[in-house]
Formats: sequence, C-alpha cells, structure tokens
Amino acid sequence: NENISGNIKAGGKMHHLSRETDKNGNFARLAEVQWNQGARDFLLENDINPDAALRLEDFRDPDYLEERGQYFLGGNHEMVTVVDRGLMDTYIQLASPAWYPVFADTWKDDYNGTEELAAAYLMTELSFGTKWMLLGGVRYESLQTDYHANFTVQTQTETGYNLDTLNHAVRIHGHWFPNFQLRYKASDWFDVRFAYSKTISRPDFSYFAPKKFIFEAKYGYTGNANLQPAISQNLDLYTSFHHKYIGLFTAGGFYKRMSDVFYPAARLAENLPEEVGWPEQGESGIPRTEVSAQISTFMNNPYPAIVKGIELDWQTNFWYLPKPLNALVFNINYTRAFSEMDYQESRLYEYLEPNPIPGRPPIKRFAEVDTFRTARLLHQGDHIINIVLGVDIGGFAGRISFRMQDDVITAVGNRPEEDQFSEKYMSWDLSLKQRLPLKGLSLFFNAVNLFHASENSYRLFGPDFETHNNAYKSYNPRLFQFGIRYEL
Repeated sequence: NENISGNIKAGGKMHHLSRETDKNGNFARLAEVQWNQGARDFLLENDINPDAALRLEDFRDPDYLEERGQYFLGGNHEMVTVVDRGLMDTYIQLASPAWYPVFADTWKDDYNGTEELAAAYLMTELSFGTKWMLLGGVRYESLQTDYHANFTVQTQTETGYNLDTLNHAVRIHGHWFPNFQLRYKASDWFDVRFAYSKTISRPDFSYFAPKKFIFEAKYGYTGNANLQPAISQNLDLYTSFHHKYIGLFTAGGFYKRMSDVFYPAARLAENLPEEVGWPEQGESGIPRTEVSAQISTFMNNPYPAIVKGIELDWQTNFWYLPKPLNALVFNINYTRAFSEMDYQESRLYEYLEPNPIPGRPPIKRFAEVDTFRTARLLHQGDHIINIVLGVDIGGFAGRISFRMQDDVITAVGNRPEEDQFSEKYMSWDLSLKQRLPLKGLSLFFNAVNLFHASENSYRLFGPDFETHNNAYKSYNPRLFQFGIRYEL
C-alpha cells in the first residue's frame, strides 16, 4: 500500500562433496646401495657411483646460488645447498619400486568420505514509508558427513598394523540461522542501521575424520568425530554519512559472542575426554602407551569467546579538485578489535610414587591438572587497516592498495611460553585496467604482494614474557598477472 511495500523471497540448495586420499610411502637408507639398482644406468649417466653410498653433493644444484639462491631471506643469507629437483625426482621414480614399504606412511593418512549439505531460507524486505526498512529472514542448514579412515599402530620405523575399530564416523548437524537488519534513514545524507545475525564456522574435515595413529606407544593423534562447529551471535550498529564533497563515511561498532570455539590440544591418553573417542588401552589390540605419552587432537572450548570493537570507513573521489587530481579515488578502512577467551588447558606434572616392592626406586608418574587462562582469540588482530588509492581517467583505472594486520596468536599451548604469534603483517597490491577501442575488450595487470612481504612467527619468553624468540620467517611469493578480457 502507500505506506508499506516489500517482497518475500525463498530458496534452497543441495551440495554434495566427496573426498579420497590414498597415499603410499617407501624408504631406503642411503648406505644400502643395493636399492639403487633400478636407477643404476641413470646414476652412471650423471657421473654418480651407484655402488657407493649416495651423498647430498651428488644431487646438489650448482647453479642455484647464481640464480635464486642469492635472494634467500631478502638477500640477507645465501642459499647454497639445494637439491636439483629434476635429478632427484627421476632417481626416486626409478629406484623407489625396490624400496621397503613404510606401513604407517602408507596407511595413517588415507581416508574417504562424503559431505551432504541441504539448506533453505525465507526472507522479506519491507519498507515503512521513506524512513524505515526491515530486512529479515531465517535459514536452515543440515550437514551430514560420512568418513572412513584408519586406526594405524606403528611398531617400528617401517612396520605396523591397522585396527578394525573406531575408523568410521557419521556426523549430522542441523542449525537455524535467524537474521534481521533495521535501517532508519533520517535524511538523504544520514542513516542508522542495526543488525543481528547468527553465523557458523565449521571445522576442517581433517579435524573430525576418524584418523587415529600411535607411534611405538610414545605419542599419537586422533580426529574428534564429536567436534562441534563454532557458533557466533553477532550484533552490529552502524551509521553512515554521505555528502558530495566528503563522500561516504561510515562508523560503527560490533559485538560477537562465540561458543564451541575449536582448537588443537594434547592430553595424556588415559585422560582424553570421552567425546574424543580414544579407546581403553590394552583392549582389542590397543597398545598401552607410555605414562607420559600424549595424544594430539582437536577440542571445543567450554568457555565462550568475546570479540568487540569499532570500524571506520571512508570512501570518496576528488571530483572537485583541479585536473588531474579530480581523477583520484580514495578508500580507507580501520578496525579496532578487542577479543578475549578463557582457554581450557591441561598442565602436566611429574611426581614420584613409592614403590610397593621394598628396596626398589620410586615409580615416576605423571598427572594432568585442568585449568584455564585468558588470552586473545586465535587469529584475531587488534588493529586492521586497509587503504586504497586509485585513479579513473577515461578508459583507464588503477588502484594501489595497502593492508596491515596487527600481530595475532596462531597457536595456544598448555603454558604461556608455548603460545605462538605472528608479527604485524603489511602488504601492497596493484591493479591496472585499460579499456580498448573495441567494446567489451580491455587489458589488465595485477600484482599481489608487490614488495615481497614476509610473515614472521615468534614465541615470548623471559620473566615478563616480553622477549621475542623467533620461530620462523615465511616469504609469500609475488604474483603477477597480465591478460586481456572480453566482456559481453
């Protein structure tokens, strides 16, 4: 009618995904020259003695230093000892059929499975006069996963066996996701928006696939078939201002409460929670682990995570400036986030127990004590900045963008000194596009990570946990793309 207008939409989807991995592993010791027979002629052709123990020097690429090796770690170090991939790959293909099979490497990572997702939604968009707009709806998703894997016991370097138990897991999860947004348009240049949403983050399939592995009763890992997805309840309040000279300026705040956040954890085999599905030791071929043996898995945190913060965004073009400055466009986005979560932890303590046999030394025992500590949410930076500066002149468009993410926690250990961090990361990208005289035809050039930024990982130690102990440095590649595009 004259005061209320809108629409109703409904839809759905079905999604099917299948996965399978079949891996094989063989090995030979360098000193056992009889395993070189399959590659004997190839080794002789490359002046390598097939009747002597192989050496790394035999497969080294002598030209690497003059090519790429001089740029290792930004040119601060030289990379000299690099294997010639063509030489090594050919040798392995020829020689490996005669090598010993490695039981664990052949079986422990194999799996097959399917995922079936069914979803449906109903939504409406209603306008009440010229001031108010309500966008609301609900979505339902049902996900069923069915995975098979192996329970592999490695007894020595190359031997082991599989257990026909706990190697099949079926999971069915259904969730409702309500969502609504309310907008009040106070004037042509100012509006206020409020939104509520419920969102989900599902664990990677490798987290819950029923892969189980024990190495000589010393350590192992297992998927957690009962791992739950993380659910987030989100509130957002934003306001926008628009002016022909200012452009579009948006400011707002957000609040998120997350439950069942999942993360990797390690526990003594005998103390693993029941939902992880680790069997009783000594039953049905399950070996008894050593008293200090820990099993790595994934668990849901029983404590919620809170993320809140503010976001500022400004988008504009400088049409009112004299040429050529009137071709400039600019966008900057800044997010300040505050996150907190109580991490469930298990501290391992060693103690001595009196030996019941007189005259014998005390027996070493281990105990786990459940506790928790508060830290930032995994992979959540406190400061995030995105800046884009561009130009639009006729058929040419160019953009250079800068992104900065503050340091984040990448792994949480059982003690603060085991936490791992990633340092502040900054990168630059470039995008250029030129329309050609033929309608729909254009040239483009894209550059990602223009200045070869590195990611640096570290741990904290010292009395006040203020000293950095570098863990690794990772250089992401620069990517360049040039092409021609035709759009109908």
